[in-house]
This record gives sequence, C-alpha cells and structure tokens, in this order.
Amino acid sequence: MALWNWTTDWDPWSALRLAARGTGWERQAFPAINVYESGEAFGVEAEVPGVAPEDLDLTVEGNVLTISGVRKGDEFKGTFHRRERPAGRFSRSLSFNVPLDGGHVEAQCTDGVLVARIAKAPEAKARKIAVKSA
Repeated sequence: MALWNWTTDWDPWSALRLAARGTGWERQAFPAINVYESGEAFGVEAEVPGVAPEDLDLTVEGNVLTISGVRKGDEFKGTFHRRERPAGRFSRSLSFNVPLDGGHVEAQCTDGVLVARIAKAPEAKARKIAVKSA
C-alpha cells in the first residue's frame, strides 16, 4: 500500500495558495461593508480609503446595489518589497431580500467611509390592511 496516492492526494492548487500567502489574494472582498436595516430603508457603510468620491459609482437595479470605482495606485516608481494595497477597478454587488427604490438613494463619502441610505421600493414596505366585518 502506498503512503501517497497522486490520484486522490494531489491538489493542483496547493502550490498557488502557498505562493499567494502575503500577496493580498487571501484578503476579504473590497470594499469591506456593513449593511443594516432601519424602518423603510437599508444603510450601507463601505470602507474606501484612498478613493475619491468622484471615483465612486453606486447603482441600484431591482434588489441589487452595486458599489464600484477606481482605487488609484501609488506614484512610487521604485521596486516594491511588499505591496498590500491593491489598486485598480473594483466592484461589489449586494443583493437584498426586497426590491430597492433607486430614486431614493442618498450617499456621501467622508474620511474614506462611504455611507449610503437606500429606500425600500413602495411595494416592499409593510402596509396596514383594514379588516372589514361581514
């Protein structure tokens, strides 16, 4: 009996995962977000350090909010020994359990934190229904 069987024990991605350690591949999605619900709206806070407000885009389609933008790279022209701050385009989509009202979205970016308030669509809001007697 063999101690190692290449047909069942071999993982072709193990070397890539090992090489990726410390390169940023193991990071969480960007931007990091918090999502909360309050009454008739959702709130989203996204950490976007180094991204100018004019480089951010928010779109609402149905029940999906997409945050996208461009994170500009460093002007440094030397050789990096370690680079953990990725640059370039990013996009993150969030699905909600109810439709969103794209006409009622407020967003502002202060100190690298994007705060958005997205209203629920009118058909998603709770309504009181009067019960009539027979």
